[in-house]
Amino acid sequence: MTIEYILLNTIFFMSVFLIIFIVDFYIISKEKNKKKKIEKMTSQDVYIIKKFDLDSERISLRQLNFHISIINAFIIAFVSTVVSITDFHIGVQLAISFVLLFGLIYSLYELYGRYMKKRYGRRIKW
Repeated sequence: MTIEYILLNTIFFMSVFLIIFIVDFYIISKEKNKKKKIEKMTSQDVYIIKKFDLDSERISLRQLNFHISIINAFIIAFVSTVVSITDFHIGVQLAISFVLLFGLIYSLYELYGRYMKKRYGRRIKW
């Protein structure tokens, strides 16, 4: 591997990351803000809040959407970069991408949910 190869893949990763982040956070969140306030939460927001039993009144939805957009952009950019680096048959590349995709989705959302649980978990009132 040469320095040009590493630089090219880094540029590819960063460009995919920025494009996905901008589309996910800025464009989609502006579309959601035009709707009613009840429909502001996405399915990802609801998943994180319900699975980890978070206090939805204490959480900033804008901050939650920002972090989820970063996670989604990282997952897509990482999987696309790894698949573009590999020199396998298309079927093997698809298998690698599905395994990476599901593994990263589960692990990163789990880590983020545990972090949010420590920070915004419901407190028992006596």
